[in-house]
Amino acid sequence: MILYLIKSGLCLMLLFGVYHFFLGRERMYRFNRFYLLISLFFGLLIPLNTIETKAISVVQEAPQAIEPIIPQQFTTAPQTTSYLSPENIILAFYLAITLVLLIRFTNNLASMFLKIYHGKKVSHNDCTLVLTEEKSLPFTFLNYIFINQDDYLHNNIEPELWEHEKAHVQQHHSFDIIFIELLQVFFWFQPALYAYKNALQFNHEFLADQAVLQNSVPTQSYQNLILAKITDKKPLPFSSNLAYLVTKKRFIMMTKQTSTLKSALLKLAVLPLIAGLTASFSAYEEIEITPAVPSLSKPILAPDSVKENSKNQEVTDAEYFAGVRFNVYEKFNGFKGVNLKWSKTYEEFTPEDFQKHGKWLKIWRQKPLEKKSPTAKELTDFKNSKKYAIWIDGVNVSNNKLNQYNPTDFAHFSGSVILKNARTKKHPQPFQYWFYTHNYYNEKKMGEALKKYPGNTIDMCIERKSEVQDKATTAVPVQETKNPEFPGGITEFMKYFATNFKYPENLKTTESLRLVASYNVTKDGTINDIKILKGHSPEVDQEIIRVLKASPKWIPGEKDGKKVDAQMTLPIQVQAK
Repeated sequence: MILYLIKSGLCLMLLFGVYHFFLGRERMYRFNRFYLLISLFFGLLIPLNTIETKAISVVQEAPQAIEPIIPQQFTTAPQTTSYLSPENIILAFYLAITLVLLIRFTNNLASMFLKIYHGKKVSHNDCTLVLTEEKSLPFTFLNYIFINQDDYLHNNIEPELWEHEKAHVQQHHSFDIIFIELLQVFFWFQPALYAYKNALQFNHEFLADQAVLQNSVPTQSYQNLILAKITDKKPLPFSSNLAYLVTKKRFIMMTKQTSTLKSALLKLAVLPLIAGLTASFSAYEEIEITPAVPSLSKPILAPDSVKENSKNQEVTDAEYFAGVRFNVYEKFNGFKGVNLKWSKTYEEFTPEDFQKHGKWLKIWRQKPLEKKSPTAKELTDFKNSKKYAIWIDGVNVSNNKLNQYNPTDFAHFSGSVILKNARTKKHPQPFQYWFYTHNYYNEKKMGEALKKYPGNTIDMCIERKSEVQDKATTAVPVQETKNPEFPGGITEFMKYFATNFKYPENLKTTESLRLVASYNVTKDGTINDIKILKGHSPEVDQEIIRVLKASPKWIPGEKDGKKVDAQMTLPIQVQAK
């Protein structure tokens, strides 16, 4: 809330500054009135606007289902509630002042309607006059012109004054004043609103004067009439009155001239101003897309070779995937596989199965969490309860709990962006972060590789190998091959993917999407034979295919110094929490 108040205040002041120094000095009254009212809306609403952006996480290796270890169930730490907290005191102070101003606003509005109800009403030149006993100059409210009864009966009101007040009625100036007075009731702490009200009242007088002078009234004689009628009497609330102490500026603006070209340029300049403020003061929400590093398909090792190649690993694939069943479907409909083609446990794999499906084992192995402590600046920022929801060692706690810790007290921390449609009343924050102390990190062995896959089944969608893929999978040893490369390297490819991937608007899920695509990079660097090996929905799958098809030409792969076709695999993780 504090950030919104600061942003809206700055936005209003910048918008009003443009009016004060540029627009308000020119004779373009109707546009200026429009600008003042519209800029009020924009100044208060722009900071509430959210712009969704795609963010990419740079990964140096193909991801292996990397995820922070988060308990499935959380317990909430007991919190004590203090009714005398600074937040409650400030809220009570705001509500008290707002209530007083609302009562005053309602009372002033009611008093004007009572004057209309009790006053004698007379029709005059398409307007309704309200005759009063008060000795004052004419003034308007809504569609009514208030005038002293004796002045009306003795025709003491000059035609120019009638035209002036009639312009206020026909142009509905009272609604502008009521609107800004109502804003001041709830945003009384915004100083820019008082400047806006003053500017609007000036503008109303300029518009009414312009209406009078357009009827061939000599400027000099009209100015003399105004000087003769000046009074220091304070105008009634919501009314437009000649005595509003703007005589000098009104006289200046009556003779002011603004060229058509200058007026058009000033009006056009408002558009980039609004666009710039929208970009500067809007909130930004990131959608994280994590494409992995593509690599040239390599020969799949038979089980004995796998064990031999894994001597330095703590857990072999056979131990890690013991008892896990692998299901291969023709395609996926959302998260559900369609038309089961093949199903075996790891122990049932034949050498041919390892050759065909073994390359996916690396993708499904989880890496241990590396130790990573927040900086002092980051830890201070995480105390912002409006921005972050916090868990410490699996327990949801108040952000103030972080005051009990130093940055080095945490062995690991990680977080995620929460989209608007996934936020809850309990956790409305745009970010959620998990912190793990050294004791918890060591007790849960979070820094160690998992010894067993945390599940019973793995569902996949594998396309039939093409002749091109068969050639790629029987490639020569790694040292004799050169992988295809995106111009500028893998970082540029990830930037390209994140920039061009458009998140489907109708997709509603709170789960991270793990997707896998395959494609062929030909000898001339073009991409073809794109297939979604593990998809999510037709919209997401087609978007991945579209982005890959539109990719610039790659630098082709090489074998023994010659350019060759190469089949690539691209695991993709889209965060949609």
